[in-house]
Amino acid sequence: MFDISGREWIEEEYLRLHEQGLVQEKDVVKVIGVHNQMCERCLNQSDEWFGTFTYKEQLITYCRQCLDFKMVDNCHYLYRSLMPAKITDNAHVLNIDFKLSSLQQRASDFAKEILEANDLGLIWAVCDASV
Repeated sequence: MFDISGREWIEEEYLRLHEQGLVQEKDVVKVIGVHNQMCERCLNQSDEWFGTFTYKEQLITYCRQCLDFKMVDNCHYLYRSLMPAKITDNAHVLNIDFKLSSLQQRASDFAKEILEANDLGLIWAVCDASV
């Protein structure tokens, strides 16, 4: 079963998952991506991080702050799961039946360090990539 708890998709992603039968319309709420000068994905409200362009005589406002994660704009919806993320006491425990690559191990060690230090960090990664 496909777990949608705590997830959010741009329109293109949602439509693909919906077509595959993995997400049902009743399980999501849709919101305009950029509304009232706020990005609904990253919550950016700073004017300097919004860009605009005209397409087919319509002014499009988009968020540049989270643009690396695909464009969010005032003309398309974000789809949010109505099911809250499941967080349990042992959510940090992960049992895997394979060995991590050296880069995966470095990322894992880094994640543990920043969590234990109650600090912030970023791991830039590609998911579902074959090695």
